[in-house]
Amino acid sequence: MDLSFRRRCLILLCLAAIQSGHATVQTCMDKHQVVGLLRQMEKFLKGQEIRFTEGLRIMKSKLASLQSSASKLPQADQSAAPTTCPSLEAPAHGTKFGSKYFVGHEVHFTCSQ
Repeated sequence: MDLSFRRRCLILLCLAAIQSGHATVQTCMDKHQVVGLLRQMEKFLKGQEIRFTEGLRIMKSKLASLQSSASKLPQADQSAAPTTCPSLEAPAHGTKFGSKYFVGHEVHFTCSQ
């Protein structure tokens, strides 16, 4: 048994002792009660471990499926030259701000008064 399992069992035993000690006369648990309690705790923890492992397996499967579908998406051709827009001139009575004409860049204009 690992150390954390032993700690959990000890905590459970303490809680069980407190729970059973609400009567006016406090009695110690006999060996059969302790063994039964440990078996219940072991079954409970085994069930938790199985559910956790199953959830982990499902998430791993979903992640693999997502990665597979993402790899099938068309990739942008990184070697191709960037697409540019035509050059824009400043208005007759205004100013142009910006000199890059690549897709996604912005050019701004202001008008003179």
